Amino acid sequence: MKKKKTKAQKQQATIKAMWKITFLFIVLGGVIFAALWWARNDDRSKVAGQLRDLLGIHPVGGPVEPAAETKASPPLKPKADAELAATPPPPAQIETPVPAEPIPMEWSDFLSKRNMWPRQLKIQIDPVVELVYRGQSFGEMSFETGQTLEVISLSKEGMAYGTTKGNEIEVHASETDFEQWFQNKHGEDYTISVPTRTRQRIVDDFEQELITNLRIWALRNYNTPLIEIGEDSLVLRLSSSALGDAAPGTDLSLEALSVARAYLRIQGELGGKDNYASAEIRDSETGRLLGSKGIFIPRL
Repeated sequence: MKKKKTKAQKQQATIKAMWKITFLFIVLGGVIFAALWWARNDDRSKVAGQLRDLLGIHPVGGPVEPAAETKASPPLKPKADAELAATPPPPAQIETPVPAEPIPMEWSDFLSKRNMWPRQLKIQIDPVVELVYRGQSFGEMSFETGQTLEVISLSKEGMAYGTTKGNEIEVHASETDFEQWFQNKHGEDYTISVPTRTRQRIVDDFEQELITNLRIWALRNYNTPLIEIGEDSLVLRLSSSALGDAAPGTDLSLEALSVARAYLRIQGELGGKDNYASAEIRDSETGRLLGSKGIFIPRL
């Protein structure tokens, strides 16, 4: 009887153990099911997501395709900004100073500023000029347009005095390219008007004024008033004391040239028309010729 009873107790214990195991499996399965259900349906929990990744299950709605890797696009600018960026900015406006207007310059002021004078001018006429002394003709000389005038001085009447091809000449500035030269050289700062050329009137007592002024000039330059206006030439007489240490036979041609030049200048200022003169230097005691020279200074 004890053996049967013991056997029956063992069977009961086995059955209880099996029920306990079965119950544990049921509970554990429920827990696992609940966890799987939670992991599949809760797409917000980070733990649920980790559990899905661990078990390889997908949330409700099917597997999620991995998002394609895209490059971050820059934020769109407003349309106005985009248009401004596409349109180049207008060039900066640079204010250019307005150049000052040229200042009118008087001819007399120009004469006082020798540093502004031209060194050369171009003659713009081509006349044939007669060599005249005391109403007599001594030949002709022609000039060509474009001849260069090497300027020596300018006068208040607008005459330019200088040399061309080795000959001295006076020509009115209006008969040269003076205006074009002035515009190129000083036009940005000044404007100028050349004096109008007028016909010079012969002064009263022309002959007396001429000889008086010549004697004054001879006194100042050669310490003698002994100068004569001959029909063919001028004659300046110098004494031995005036000659000083000049050696016998000294050629005074250059001095004669200065006399002829002075005559043409003085008679021109008085309204005379001579443009040629010849002068002689003679010893006042012996009458010996010491030098002679002629000069042609046309006034164009």
